Amino acid sequence: MRVAEMSSTTSEQGAEPLAAPISDEELTALALAAGDAELPDDAVPWRPGDVPQAILAEWYMPAAVTGRRDWKARVVAGAFIGSLVLINGAGLCVTYGRVILG
Repeated sequence: MRVAEMSSTTSEQGAEPLAAPISDEELTALALAAGDAELPDDAVPWRPGDVPQAILAEWYMPAAVTGRRDWKARVVAGAFIGSLVLINGAGLCVTYGRVILG
């Protein structure tokens, strides 16, 4: 019997203790008791590997674009990445925008 990990300490507000651990059997019983959910008529099924449909708005998550960059963009990107690797390899840190030891 596997038990879901839950803390028995108090919640973030500190007002009341968190629930006791829940076993797999209890979770299964809760899931079976829930029954089938009513789906709206305009619900869109999702399966991994399906052809993507316009579920999200284009402005929220635009479609991925493939294509080749010109050689200038590749040189700039390579120089930038190379400089970061060299700076970090030399033991310097550029995490906060300035080059510092550490």
